[in-house]
Amino acid sequence: MGTKFKVWKVISDPEQRSAAVHATAIGDTPLEAYENEHVFFFSFTDDGRKVNRVEEFVDTSYSEAFIKKVKDYQARNTKEL
Repeated sequence: MGTKFKVWKVISDPEQRSAAVHATAIGDTPLEAYENEHVFFFSFTDDGRKVNRVEEFVDTSYSEAFIKKVKDYQARNTKEL
């Protein structure tokens, strides 16, 4: 198990010390395969050597539906103590 990212596009702007990445997260779960779109915006320090900010955007419709499936799965598979 685990999640991997398929990167579709990278746009970088060295003058602005920033980059954007469009990717799909792909992973296996006990429920079904997970595949969700992500966009990341990275900002870098003045010397460009370190990331100092990350913003992430995901397909919220997919995320909400998947989280509901996870909660339903947990409710069905949690044993009472």
